[in-house]
Amino acid sequence: MERTMISAILLAGMIQSLMLSVFLVGKSKTQPLFWLLAMIHLCFALDLSLVMAWQEHWVSSRWNMMWPLLYPVLFYLFIRQCLTDTKLAWRDVVHFLPLCMMSLICVDLIMSPANTLLTTRHLLVAFSLVVFYLGYCLAGMRLVWRYQIRQSTYQANLSNANVTVLWGMCGSLLLALIMVLPQATFNSDVPLPYLAVSLLLFVITCALLLRPALLHFEVWAESDVETAAIQPDEVMMALSQDILQLMDSQQYFLKPELSLASLADEIGVKPYLLSQVLNQVMGMKFYDLVNRRRIAYICARMEKQPSKAVLDLAFEAGFNSKSTFNAAFKKYQSCTPSQYKTRLKSTNS
Repeated sequence: MERTMISAILLAGMIQSLMLSVFLVGKSKTQPLFWLLAMIHLCFALDLSLVMAWQEHWVSSRWNMMWPLLYPVLFYLFIRQCLTDTKLAWRDVVHFLPLCMMSLICVDLIMSPANTLLTTRHLLVAFSLVVFYLGYCLAGMRLVWRYQIRQSTYQANLSNANVTVLWGMCGSLLLALIMVLPQATFNSDVPLPYLAVSLLLFVITCALLLRPALLHFEVWAESDVETAAIQPDEVMMALSQDILQLMDSQQYFLKPELSLASLADEIGVKPYLLSQVLNQVMGMKFYDLVNRRRIAYICARMEKQPSKAVLDLAFEAGFNSKSTFNAAFKKYQSCTPSQYKTRLKSTNS
């Protein structure tokens, strides 16, 4: 009965991972960095399937025995892409060398775990696995922490929800590591780390269903101070006029998938330079530039079409979620959409 319950949780976690990976592949069409996150969930789905097969005695080897090190490495690379200008390159293969080396050293235990006698070699590899795992977890946490205390040096303008997602990733990795302790202490065959993360996937999936904006990342490069310092004032002013032309004359803000990167491509400049123009010349951040105009557009439409649903107007203006729209409306109008609509009715009556 216990084995059946464990397999059921692992199967559910595998399905959740596959669902999340499909969702992230869709997101990657507009934000390419989500390919990496989709790959992580695909790996975890395969990992869970192998653990379940081992649990049910369908296989005798443990090809995924060293895979725990795979996740902190991939999450670290994802967080690095979110917060810095360092892109994935062939040299990043070096991050996976410890995983390959440990697998080769313990190939006998991987191929036949039931018939392999544990030696000092295996124990040293296990210790090294924990050290490398914890090291990459701490490296990812350090990146997020540095971003929080030094946001002014970054061109990334992640929301609090985005930062919470990054902290959640680090927390889930640490949770899996912590669950190894009771498993090792009681010498249990129950895969506690996998069960814990599988249950955590339910929470993550529910959170994404309730708040899709959690994965709406605006990712830009870290500011290039030397390049930024040499931009002439007239160039900056000309770019600011181009931005206003696009926003006000062409209503470019109505595009639902508008991002700093796509706006920079439209104007023909690098994202960091566009962000510099917004911050230094226009005195605002990208979201303020866009959302202020979206809210003004919605308010104007509410006056002309008072019978039209406010949420329909929000989606028409380019918002992707109700929560994001409500937060922006309250920020720029100091009231909720329903309060604003009531105020309009009393003024017109």
